Amino acid sequence: MKLLNKQIHIVCPEIPGPFSSADMTDTYFQLQFLYRAGYQAILHCFHNDPDPNITHLKNLSSCIHLYARNHGHKAVSMRHPYCISSRSNPQLLENLLQYAYPVLFQGMSSTFYLPDLVDRGYKVVVRINGIASEIYEAFIKCEKSLIKKAYSFNEARLIRKWEEKISEHATIVTTTISDKQKFQQLYKGAKTRYIAPFIPMPQIKCQPGKGMYCLYYGDLSNPENEKMVSWLSESVFNKMPVPLIVADTGNSVKPRDPLHPDSNICVVSNPAATELNELIQKAQIILLLRCHHHGFDNRLLQALEKGRYCICNDLMIHDTGLEKLFIVANEEDEIIHAINSISVVRLQTKILMKEHTFCQPVIFRVIL
Repeated sequence: MKLLNKQIHIVCPEIPGPFSSADMTDTYFQLQFLYRAGYQAILHCFHNDPDPNITHLKNLSSCIHLYARNHGHKAVSMRHPYCISSRSNPQLLENLLQYAYPVLFQGMSSTFYLPDLVDRGYKVVVRINGIASEIYEAFIKCEKSLIKKAYSFNEARLIRKWEEKISEHATIVTTTISDKQKFQQLYKGAKTRYIAPFIPMPQIKCQPGKGMYCLYYGDLSNPENEKMVSWLSESVFNKMPVPLIVADTGNSVKPRDPLHPDSNICVVSNPAATELNELIQKAQIILLLRCHHHGFDNRLLQALEKGRYCICNDLMIHDTGLEKLFIVANEEDEIIHAINSISVVRLQTKILMKEHTFCQPVIFRVIL
């Protein structure tokens, strides 16, 4: 197949943006890099929004195609995971076949038509942030609902088969070295590469003085985040007077389990972007904790850019290149001690940031 110079299809499971999920933030800055490198990208995006906003993408791509994501019975498949089958649309395949350019899939969930393209001789690359099958296996451990456990179990099983199939034909590009190594161990012979997240140097916007509360934020419909809030309620903030604000950035109203009656926690549901930024800037401490390690979380950069102090556990910060920039605490006693100590010891985060290169000069065209 003869490839035309600097033309590329990019398929996204969501609309990318600078303040989206970690995957789509990475995609947005990839687009900026490719644009500066002279690429003309044809962008294909699935979405759930009846009136999607794409104005921020128009200058970064030569053409944008939008596809409504399927839901309910329309997305159910016996062979494909729901997260993948719900992102299928015959028009997408037709648009991809119109020009025989290389195809960059953003995330495993966007790869429904990858086998069709391989059969036609297309060069395909899949960019992943975390290994999807392992993420769903982690959800099984976090979920308490038997129905949701069964869903996550079936999804993990189907994704594992799909990843094995995809690894035979596509180049897999990870955001962390550990994910690259894991993928090679899981699927022998897989062609994998590592490229750090495409992230610009944050502009420091932290506020002077001291804040009055700790902050944890994330989508509580994600069982990992919900489990972490329950743990903080039961094990940390029922033992100390410092208040914790939990900002639920998803659609859930509150954690499924009631918070510990003695914990000093307030839940803010679905804050607007401006409100969330204000919560981050006014907090004394941001808590970013995970139950499992997978991929890169862009909340780390938001904390560095806007926050005063940030406490992470190893599962959040490992293999990101940002380990020196955060206070690391894992056990409840360590976290309590760190929270109590921060008013005395000032972490030199803003000085250390100057030593880290956030956007490595990676020539992405080597892979494409």
